[in-house]
Amino acid sequence: MIASGHWYTPGESAFRIAIWWSGNAVAAVVGPLTSYGFGSIPGSLSGWRNIYLFAGLLTVAWSAAVFWFIPDDIRTAKFLSERQRVVAMERVRDNNTGLVEHRIKSEQIAEALLDPLTWLLATAMFGAASTNSITGIFASVIISNLGFSTLQSLCLQIPVGAFGLICCGLIPNYIILKTGKWRTTILSILMTLSLVGTAMLYGVPRSNVALVLVGYYFNNFYVGGPNLVLALVAANIGGHTKKTTVSSIVFVAYCAASTMSPLIMKGQDNYKSGFLGILVCQCYTIIAAQVIHFVYRRRNKSRDTQWGPQNSGQEFTDDTDIDNTNFRYHT
Repeated sequence: MIASGHWYTPGESAFRIAIWWSGNAVAAVVGPLTSYGFGSIPGSLSGWRNIYLFAGLLTVAWSAAVFWFIPDDIRTAKFLSERQRVVAMERVRDNNTGLVEHRIKSEQIAEALLDPLTWLLATAMFGAASTNSITGIFASVIISNLGFSTLQSLCLQIPVGAFGLICCGLIPNYIILKTGKWRTTILSILMTLSLVGTAMLYGVPRSNVALVLVGYYFNNFYVGGPNLVLALVAANIGGHTKKTTVSSIVFVAYCAASTMSPLIMKGQDNYKSGFLGILVCQCYTIIAAQVIHFVYRRRNKSRDTQWGPQNSGQEFTDDTDIDNTNFRYHT
């Protein structure tokens, strides 16, 4: 997310984040069948161990490629000529988020912790990511409880990945790329549609298999939510230390939601308590997105009134979005 914010304009970074975040959607397509295959391998190791060994070793191998080939920032990119570096930096001049600064600034950490937007973004991420358990850990259980076999349950999960990739990831962020705005609005829309699906899972009797499946698929509109929160962080946080601090807090919120949501799914009540908890989290994210939108617009209006239109001079300083009077937030 930090790299995307440094290399691309705000509109472009949202679309790029959607592209690499779509790895989750791709995994939802190939993951079920891959898991079924590795889980069916005979031998002394149980199926889940085979899956973990494959995924873990693949991740470690890929991390070596990331370490060697992804540069720290534009200035250290070996695949760019000197002229190309200048052009790449000029492209992101209007971002007003500065360049990579390896010195840790305690005052920026303090600002990140005291900025209410940090916690609005973190809690919005928590609410959006709380849905992970429905499409992740408990997807097979929810579908198999409708009377499908294990293989049928896995196959029924495959469309979810394609749906998430196209409808919830690439299309909304392509709109942002072309318009340069609508991040918080699209976030609210996607979470509202996902909420409809969760409400169907909560309220529709399991005897109505078709409608429950529709609710399951509708629930997956949430997939675009977390990457839109990341896009808001990438576009609207200035100062390298502040951005890394905020992104770390937001990521912790994502992990906390992914840890919490399976714990509230209880088979005794057919997962209704879990669906209800996720409904509450989704409602919060919708509200938080609109509060974030309001705060961004109020700050922009205040700066326009006090300082006038944006000027040049602070584009490549390591000032935070609050200290940089030329910074304007992208809604």
